[in-house]
Amino acid sequence: MTRKTALQKAISLLSEDKMNTEICEKLGDILEDMPLTNWTDKTIRDRIEQFYEDEGRYPTTTDFKKKGMPPHPVFKHRYKTTLSRWLKENYPTPKITYEQRKEKHTKAFVEEYLRLLPKSSDDFDRRRQKGVISWRGLAPYYNVTNWHSLLQALNLPLPQPEQKKRVKQKFNIKVYTDLDFEAMLEPRRKYY
Repeated sequence: MTRKTALQKAISLLSEDKMNTEICEKLGDILEDMPLTNWTDKTIRDRIEQFYEDEGRYPTTTDFKKKGMPPHPVFKHRYKTTLSRWLKENYPTPKITYEQRKEKHTKAFVEEYLRLLPKSSDDFDRRRQKGVISWRGLAPYYNVTNWHSLLQALNLPLPQPEQKKRVKQKFNIKVYTDLDFEAMLEPRRKYY
């Protein structure tokens, strides 16, 4: 259990009693400031474990630029090595193959497509959840260059155009004219 999880559970338990309101507020403040700025080995590892719980993966060196993560110089000072080397030794991440990456992206794309049932490629890209690959990102895995070809390669249903509801309209037409119809009916005179 990480420190953040422990604090969350403590707040939850203490909040059941109204007399603990102030305690819960202070613990909430501490929770927002997590992790604390004194980076010990224990707090560094705790923060990495919390990142894993939150993100489902261990952090990369780029993730350490985010708020709440120990900065790069901490590793140089505390462990006398670079962050990159320290991560490789303590939290190695296995390299995934091309096929594994293709399978992962395809699964996420198909699930998102079936959830959204988008009307177009732009509709899909606009409404897809963060972290789901765009159709243009997935297309090269299937050697296609357009939206419909990708959907066909994945055996996904093609979007159906929305049928417009036709409303029959009724018109009442009244015509008013100032023309003299009798003069129009007279035979025309021919002038030679």
